[in-house]
Amino acid sequence: MKAEMVKPALELYFILVGAPDDQSLSSREYQEDLRTVDRSLRSQGVEVSTRCYVHDSIGGGGGLSGEFGVIASALGPALCTAVGTALGAFLNGRYGRKVRLRTGLDGKIAVEAQTVEEIKELVKVAAQWKRKSSI
Repeated sequence: MKAEMVKPALELYFILVGAPDDQSLSSREYQEDLRTVDRSLRSQGVEVSTRCYVHDSIGGGGGLSGEFGVIASALGPALCTAVGTALGAFLNGRYGRKVRLRTGLDGKIAVEAQTVEEIKELVKVAAQWKRKSSI
């Protein structure tokens, strides 16, 4: 039997950052905004992995961390539009919010967006990473 190396798929992480005057990450309102992004992505056919956090204490709770992972090779034109729409809606929810793009778990922040126009550029960068990951 011959062993073969499997190249892991490049995952892109969209990190949603609240505005300075947003509720805390654990607040019901902010968690609902994050769940709305998650539902929007999934309802449009985007296979997304969400990162969560937990409080390590009695009755600690937890929720969505605001990080959404997408396999780069899955980002075709329709899914790029779906991602752009969901992230744009998050930004429009409150002035001062940001979306950051990171490649891989240990990747650096490649792009940061605060407007819908910048989101379009962010999605273009994601599409470029898709092309690089499929080589």
